[in-house]
Amino acid sequence: MIRCVKWFAVIVSVVLIFYIGMLVGSYNASNKINRLVENSLYGLDATQIKIQTGLLELLKAGDYDTAQNKLERYLDVSLSDLAPYVDRSDLNNNKEINDAIIAAKKYRQQYPGHKINPVMKKEVNKTLEFAK
Repeated sequence: MIRCVKWFAVIVSVVLIFYIGMLVGSYNASNKINRLVENSLYGLDATQIKIQTGLLELLKAGDYDTAQNKLERYLDVSLSDLAPYVDRSDLNNNKEINDAIIAAKKYRQQYPGHKINPVMKKEVNKTLEFAK
């Protein structure tokens, strides 16, 4: 009887240690992923600041054509980045994103002179075609 109690205690201890290890590991992994996501979002913010200051300098200097061309290219990049979004039916019901795509499509229809970079053309067109 004492032997059974000892084995039971050992098994319960092993299961408990395994469970605690899973919880601690999950918590640490989750924190690490959160820090990576935060860091990447800060990187995006920094990139946006660089883009915005560059555009502001062009506008202050009166170089409107260059500023417009850069904005058109940045719009292409953003539209290209959204191409995987339009393929995901489980995700593509976000009103804010859909409204942004619709606004981009209306802009491009109103001002059709821009030439899309051939590297991104397929993705940009796919995203613009998604707008209803």
